[in-house]
Parts: sequence; C-alpha cells; structure tokens
Amino acid sequence: MRATAPGNDGVIGFSFDFPEITPPVLQTGEFYFNASSRAAVEPGSVTAAQKVRAVIESQALSMRLNASKSGITDITRIVVTGGASENQCIIQVIADVFGAQIVSIAQKDSASIGAAFRAAWALHRQTDATVAFHDVIGKSIQYKVS
Repeated sequence: MRATAPGNDGVIGFSFDFPEITPPVLQTGEFYFNASSRAAVEPGSVTAAQKVRAVIESQALSMRLNASKSGITDITRIVVTGGASENQCIIQVIADVFGAQIVSIAQKDSASIGAAFRAAWALHRQTDATVAFHDVIGKSIQYKVS
C-alpha cells in the first residue's frame, strides 16, 4: 500500500476468488480497469502493489456506494472494528474515500460489535425515529482516533 499513491495511478480493480453476493459477481478472476478510459487492463500489467491498493480502494468505494444507495451521504466519522482497524494503510484509504474521520474501538477482535451497536440504535429508533447513532452509543464505547 505504501508503494502506491491514493488513486493507484488510475488503476482500479477487483479480485474475486469466489462468487460474490455484494456486488453480485458470478465470474471469478482478476479484473482491472484504467479509470480515465475505462478500458480493461490485463492483470499481468498491474504491479503487486497496485493490485493490493486496487482491492482495498475498491472495497472502500463499494462501501461508499452502498451507503449512498441507503441514503447515507453526509458521513463525517466512521467507526472501524476488527483486525483491519489496526492497519493504518486501510484506515487511510477509507478516510480518503469517504473524506471522513476514522475512529476505532479500543476493544480488539470486535467485528461483531458493529452489528450489536446498530441493533441497539434500531431499538431506540422504534420510540424516537430522530435519535442519532452517536447519541445512543456515544459514551458507551471508547474510541481511538486514527
């Protein structure tokens, strides 16, 4: 990741070892594109460093697209959990793609905690549809700003 610049010199790509549900992909393989011309790029012409950044950036772009499709567009802070939350390169890509502050939860091995937070927020929203996520969860967790 450190060997490539944000934007990956215009190379964006996806690597699917197995069929995917989101986004729906049945054909497996490596797929790379030149962002300026949208032309397919042969995987053999993409460096290992570009492949790494392409996968991470494509995942972050997918998260942003899915958030937008869900009506979530004004994102100023993202809470990350789990193993990837310790990887400063991944965190920086997410921050760059969303233009948001990234914070991680002090508790390690906590990927499922995000689902629990969303469930708690949904429970509160049953009685108050305007309550914000951070008002429900806010002080109940410790954040580490990255």
